[in-house]
Parts: sequence; structure tokens; C-alpha cells
Amino acid sequence: MKKIVIVLGLLFISVSATAAEIEAFSIEGKYRAAFPEAPNFSAGMGTGNSLHRSYEYTDEENLVIYTATFQVGTVEFKERDLPKALADHVSGQALSVNGKVGSIDIKIVNENLSAVFSITYAYKGVTIRKFGIVSYNGGHFYQWAVQDFPSLSHLSAEEIFNKHINLFSIVD
Repeated sequence: MKKIVIVLGLLFISVSATAAEIEAFSIEGKYRAAFPEAPNFSAGMGTGNSLHRSYEYTDEENLVIYTATFQVGTVEFKERDLPKALADHVSGQALSVNGKVGSIDIKIVNENLSAVFSITYAYKGVTIRKFGIVSYNGGHFYQWAVQDFPSLSHLSAEEIFNKHINLFSIVD
């Protein structure tokens, strides 16, 4: 009888920690990124060519945050400089939150040179893991990321990100 209670308890946990159906949503008609529901505009950051617009959706039940950010202004790079520009973009994000880049892989994703990365940082003493992709196309950086709180989240941002990275695409 005790075994049944334990199994049912595990089944309940498993069922309650499932992710909503995830699909690709258009971000201002410029690119598509994966979210459980339509993201909301959250902020404009920076100025001039460094102006970025950001969209967000928070899965409050599972404590997972999805974001999509793109650069409004145009910044041109020579093709040979793009890998460094992408790596610098990721490093700048880590620096802005006093975090650490865990991994960065520069590669072609959906026909665009991209950096697939992870960053770990702390906010008010709580560790946050960010898994993302940033692509460069036509003078703009486009990014999608999934974040979790290892000690609090019910789902893994890394697993969600890896499963749905194929939904990330830039509209030509």
C-alpha cells in the first residue's frame, strides 16, 4: 500500500510539471520564436543603433521565463567579424548581469550565423540559468532565450530550449 502512495505521488508531480504546448510566435513580423503563449512587449532598451525591443512570457506554474529580443537599429559587420561580434554580444549579456558564460557555440542555424549559448547568474541570491540563441541577419541581432531557476523551476530551460530551437527563424 505504501508503494502505491509513492507511485501516485510521483505521478502527480510528473503530471503537474508538464509544459504547455509550445509554438512559434511572430515577433513584430521580423522573426519567429517559441513560447507557450503569445509573448508581451516588455521593454525598449538602449539608444540609437543599440536600441533593442524585448518580449517576454513567464510560465508562472513552472517558473520558466521565455524572452525574445531584437536590435532595432542597424549595425553592419564584415562577414569575417561576425563570429566575434556574436561572441561579444553574448559576453556583454553575461557582463550586464555579473554572470558567467557557460558555453557558446558559433554555427549556422536556419541559414544564419548564430551563437547558441548558456549564461549563469544570480539575482537576489537565486541562481538563474539562461539558454539562448542570437542570430545576425541584415544588420540586426535577433535573440530567443529560455531561463529557469534550478532550485525553484519545475521544468528545465535547457531541455525546453534544445527541444524548440528549431522553431527559431528570421523572416526574410
